[in-house]
Amino acid sequence: MLIMLRRYLELIEEMDIAAGVPPRVRLFLSHRVAIGDEGDGDGFLKWMRQEDGFVSLPDGRKRLIIEEVQELDYRGRYRRIRKPGSPLIDLGVPELFMIAQGFDSSDADRLGFRQEDVAVDHHDGRGPVVAQADYLAGYLELHVGGRLRRRIASEFDREGNEYWVRQIAVGHEDDPEVGWILVQVPDFKTFDPILAGLVPAGTPKRAKEYLNAYQQLLREFYLEQVSLITEIPVAELDKVQAPYGPKLFSLVERIGADALVAANGVVAGDSFGNGHFMTSGGAITGMVGHGSRVLRYWQARDAGMDRSAAIRALADQIKADTLGWLQASAQEFSQAVPINFGEERIKEIEKQSGRASSERANTIDATRRHRHSLVPLDPSDWRRLSVRSGRLHSSELPPLMTTHPEQRRVMPATEDDASTGGDIRETVAVGAGSES
Repeated sequence: MLIMLRRYLELIEEMDIAAGVPPRVRLFLSHRVAIGDEGDGDGFLKWMRQEDGFVSLPDGRKRLIIEEVQELDYRGRYRRIRKPGSPLIDLGVPELFMIAQGFDSSDADRLGFRQEDVAVDHHDGRGPVVAQADYLAGYLELHVGGRLRRRIASEFDREGNEYWVRQIAVGHEDDPEVGWILVQVPDFKTFDPILAGLVPAGTPKRAKEYLNAYQQLLREFYLEQVSLITEIPVAELDKVQAPYGPKLFSLVERIGADALVAANGVVAGDSFGNGHFMTSGGAITGMVGHGSRVLRYWQARDAGMDRSAAIRALADQIKADTLGWLQASAQEFSQAVPINFGEERIKEIEKQSGRASSERANTIDATRRHRHSLVPLDPSDWRRLSVRSGRLHSSELPPLMTTHPEQRRVMPATEDDASTGGDIRETVAVGAGSES
C-alpha cells in the first residue's frame, strides 16, 4: 500500500514537471532534516558538521533545511551520513510538517518530544504493568498465501506455569517467496548459552562461541514455533531459505503527551505512539487515521479556521487515534483471546475453558531483563540481512490444527481430527485455541 501511494505521488510530480508547471508534490527520497554533529566520540564521522536543520523562529515555527544522505555499515551498525559534496536544501517555513519516522524517531527527539511507557491493568492482582512482550521475527520463503494466519496457545515452564503466546504468519497472494512470521517469546525463556550448556560458565558475551550459541538457540526456538503455526515439520523448515532473521525485538507500548512539537509541526504514526502490531493498528492508525486528520486540517484551513487552532485540533486528533489503537491492543498483552477473533468466538472459548479471557499468569520480569542483557537489542540491526540459503517451499500450508501440540503427543490424532482440525474442547483444556 505504501509503495502504491508513493508511486502515485511520484507520477504527479513527474507529470507536473513535464507540463512545465510548479509541481504539486516534491519528493526527497534519500534525505533527512540536516543534523549538526554526527560524531560518536571516537573521531570518526566528526568531519561532517553543519547547523541543525530545525531552525527556530520567534513565533515557535520551524524552518526546515534538509540534506541528502548515504548509508554505511560501521562497526556492526547502520549509520547515515550526509552525502559528500551534496548541497543543503532550504525548504523554507512550511505551514505544516509531520514527523512519522517509526517507533524510534530521532527527529522527534531533537524537538524535545518524549514518550512514556503505557501501563495496563489486566485485573490479575498485579495492578497496572507496562504493556510489553518479546518477539522473534523472521522471513522464510514459504507459501503462506494472501492471508494472515495467527495462533494463540499455551507454553509451560518447568514448574508447569502457563504462559499464553501469540504467533502470526503474513503472506502474499500467489507469492511463495513472502512468509513473514513473528512468534512471541514466553516470559520464562532466556536463550542463555551458559544455562543451556552450550558454552562453559564465564564465557564472555562478546566471544564468537557465545554469540554463535545464542544465535543457535534463537533459531531452534524460532523454527519450533514456526512449525506450530505452519504445521510444517522442523526438519523441513530447516531446509527452507531464510533471507532474514530470526531477530529478537521487544514490543513496548508507548505514547507521547502531545503530538504538537512546534507551532507548525506534529508527530504522528508510530513516532507518536504505538500499540500491538497484532491488531494491524500501525497501518490503520497512521495511514488511515492520521492521514485523514491531515486532510481535515487543510479542509478546516480552507473553511477559514485559524492556523494555530487547526494544528491544535490536528494534534489532539492524532492522540485520539493512537489511544484507540492502544485500547484495542491492551488485550494482546494479556491472557486474553485476541480482540479480532470476534465476540462470538471469544465467548465460545471462555465457555468451554471455564475461565474468563481476562485471566493472566504471573510474568517473570527478571527473566526478561536477563534475556535482554545477553545481547542488547539494537534497532539498527533490524535492517541487517542474515541470509540462510535453502529451497523455496511453494506448497500450500497444511490446515492449522486447533489441538495443542502437547495433546497430540499424548493422544495421537484420529483421521477425524486430521480432517476437522481437532476438537476445540480438547484445546481449551490446556490453553487457548488457534485461528487461521
